Amino acid sequence: MSDHHQPNDPWQLISAHQYEEAVAAYDAQLATGDEWYAANRVIALLCLGRLSEALEDISNENDVARQGRSSPRNDGHRTLAHGPSERC
Repeated sequence: MSDHHQPNDPWQLISAHQYEEAVAAYDAQLATGDEWYAANRVIALLCLGRLSEALEDISNENDVARQGRSSPRNDGHRTLAHGPSERC
């Protein structure tokens, strides 16, 4: 009997071609304020062929990045870029 459960790392879902599940898992992580997963969510969207949604997420994140990171983030936005470079 196998213990069938969802992986802790949504990237494992992408690796298993379970893209819808990966998007849902990344949405749950992003809802907790964990912004590091936004880029991986975009990858899952691209794998699903949801190009317009992926491009919209990237565009929104680039807009946020252009506004700067000096103020605290209380607006619910996710960021794709981390570190010194803010370009894709």
